Amino acid sequence: MSPAELGLLAYNVNFGGETYKDYIITIGTDYIDLKEHSWEPIGYGLESGGGGMAYPGMGGSASGFLGTFDGAAKPILNMNVTGSMGVGLFSNVQSGAIVKNVILTNPQVIGEMYVGAIAGMCSGGTIKNCHVSYGNVEVPTSGTMAVGIGGIAGMCADGVIEGCTVMGTKNNHQC
Repeated sequence: MSPAELGLLAYNVNFGGETYKDYIITIGTDYIDLKEHSWEPIGYGLESGGGGMAYPGMGGSASGFLGTFDGAAKPILNMNVTGSMGVGLFSNVQSGAIVKNVILTNPQVIGEMYVGAIAGMCSGGTIKNCHVSYGNVEVPTSGTMAVGIGGIAGMCADGVIEGCTVMGTKNNHQC
């Protein structure tokens, strides 16, 4: 899977309404380097009918990723993502979705609410055997309402996170 193919997955979910329910998406290449790409989280901030932002699994009308994403323990390198809510590789791992075997190396993740390297939110979904190393996950310390930050997920409600590790990653959050 190339960076463009991973981006197409995000585009299809974010703007095409594709949920990939009952599909298994597997990284088949040795690694994916996103250094030259600005990342938009899978399922991120879709426009709702009222002109506001809708977030899958959070009461919005937006669709989100409902399949299985298997990173196959192939590194995703240098992901750079900045956003407001639900910021990470995935915006929200919601009920029915599984994200597994993902390795993020040197992610740079900056957001205001629900910020995590793998997922901003885990609302009923499953994140397992995912690993984050040597990156930065942060909420700016001024001018924002800092809510929910973590190395794997910024918030987990009714979801499962198991067998995951974070190593050498900075979480910047002023309490």
